[in-house]
Amino acid sequence: MRRLLRTLAVLPMLAAVGLAACDRFVPRAFTPPKAEFRGAVLRSAGLGGGVVDVQILLRNPNPYSITAASATYRVFAGDDSVEVGHGMKRDTVVVGAHDSALVKLPLNVTWRSLKEASRHALADGSIDYRVTGEVVGVTRMGDHAFPVSTRGRAQLPLPALPRP
Repeated sequence: MRRLLRTLAVLPMLAAVGLAACDRFVPRAFTPPKAEFRGAVLRSAGLGGGVVDVQILLRNPNPYSITAASATYRVFAGDDSVEVGHGMKRDTVVVGAHDSALVKLPLNVTWRSLKEASRHALADGSIDYRVTGEVVGVTRMGDHAFPVSTRGRAQLPLPALPRP
């Protein structure tokens, strides 16, 4: 009987050790997807600004699919001093194991922020950007929010200036 009581007393400690090991294993088992800028298209415009659909290619390096239920994000240009816009996506996106998916993210912008961001692109038609936000991922253990932060340099198509 005493052995049984000792065994029962040890079980919660073993479970805690097992959970701690899982916490250490999970970050190693998950590699965050890589995001690449693929383009932007003005969807709608108004007096104060508009909505730009930003196209991002998501690459999943993991041996299992990843499902995102929603995302909130902010896009910065240049030296991060200009917030170009912000947005939210509530559509479910699934990226298969070792696969990629093209995702359209609606970005609410103001004309002022676009003007400031375009100044950074005037020299060579490219712009440094940073995307920050949070993605809610669907897992077998429930929904979990993951922070997102990525940087890059995007080549923007600039219109040709008329020749005199």
